[in-house]
Amino acid sequence: MTIRVEGAVCDRISGEGIEGVPVTDGAEIVRTGKGGMFQLETELAEPSLIWISVPEGWRTAGDFYQTASGGEEVRFALEPAPERQRREFRLAQITDTHVVTEGQSLSSRERLVEDLRVLVGDASPDLILASGDLTNRGTVEELSDLKRAIESIPVPIFPHFGGHDGNEERFLGGDPSFIRNFEQVLGPTYFSFDWGGRHFAFYPTEEYFFSERDQERKKRWFRRDLEMQPEEREIVVVTHTPPTASLLRQLGDLRVRTVLYGHWHSSKAFSWNGIDVLATPPLCFGGIDTEPRGFRLVDFGDRGMRSQLRGLQSMDLHPENPPEVALGEKRLELAWVQEIDGGAHRAAPVVREDSILLSLRDEENGGKAGVICLNADSGETRWRMATDASVKNEVALAGEGACAALAITGRLYLMEGREGRIRWQVDLPGYPERWLYTAPVAAEGVVYAGGKGGYGAYREENGEE
Repeated sequence: MTIRVEGAVCDRISGEGIEGVPVTDGAEIVRTGKGGMFQLETELAEPSLIWISVPEGWRTAGDFYQTASGGEEVRFALEPAPERQRREFRLAQITDTHVVTEGQSLSSRERLVEDLRVLVGDASPDLILASGDLTNRGTVEELSDLKRAIESIPVPIFPHFGGHDGNEERFLGGDPSFIRNFEQVLGPTYFSFDWGGRHFAFYPTEEYFFSERDQERKKRWFRRDLEMQPEEREIVVVTHTPPTASLLRQLGDLRVRTVLYGHWHSSKAFSWNGIDVLATPPLCFGGIDTEPRGFRLVDFGDRGMRSQLRGLQSMDLHPENPPEVALGEKRLELAWVQEIDGGAHRAAPVVREDSILLSLRDEENGGKAGVICLNADSGETRWRMATDASVKNEVALAGEGACAALAITGRLYLMEGREGRIRWQVDLPGYPERWLYTAPVAAEGVVYAGGKGGYGAYREENGEE
């Protein structure tokens, strides 16, 4: 059955209609016309959610979504928000807060409010994006606690659906889409808005939480929403689970420049065909990759985007009185100190003759990931070679002075020992979707690399499998 929904989007202060605002039923999108009026044909059952994509320079006076029935006029009120037109602004991404309502937890509403206040005081973001698994089971009580926490913060927070936010319904069965609690408390599971010359689209990809019909509607909305954007507008996609290579190819065709996500309780940063792909650890507790609890800052400006992973209330610790160390009768003394732009994750330094090889991480996708070779006597840099993403573990020493390094994405490199020149690179099956923290191994002219998702063996000479 098709029903017609009519309504308007107006300036709350002046009462005048606002033209050109996208209005959707979750599949089809229309724009408001003269006087801010719109007319939308929908096949959804009554009542159903209707929502808008809030344009740049405006904020909602109330919710951006409403429950509509045929024959009733739906009106959305917006207020001028000139601060949302500034081309330079800062967002904070948080994720995987897993709010619970029972017992003592790092993820209680009170703890979340405390953490959000620390974040706002420390980083002063203009907006906060919360990228899914915001509650632990997705009960109405947990989602309501989450909403109260969000509303207590003076910075606008935009919540995204993650699988945990629908688990209660999934375990109980019933409706073929396990998103109704989320919709009841927080609104649509997918939506978009404009801010500072950028378009932000929230797109859940855990398909088994949506009926086949809702999956098709969601996909149709997403493609249409992105296709409607002018070529000069940069697009940022927020999702919960890691984007697949297939999805990244689609996003590249749709001019997406940044993807922000969570889910793995870990950090990962890389570029793929011009798209910055950034994963962030949880806000309320540490990541499974030993990253501290925290958030990601993204600064936008005329020169593009810059990302920064920041721990919550992090601090540098330095021993005031380091102990003396001796080797037999010989006292060991500090020979040199070298500051390296970047850092190490779990990689130990590897010594070969008079050189030290160190794997480098980069959680901000700033070109710092790779391998650096230092003079063991002086600490001076002999060479440095960049990789596509962080090298989380140590390099393997291969023949003829070469070394092998494995990036977290699943790209394996063999570098010449004298100058660091890349002799070859290969992508393990599953690249760039891998999360590899293992070190490669080199033996008898072969480099072995991989993890539980599969291993590969490659000839040192030419990288052949």
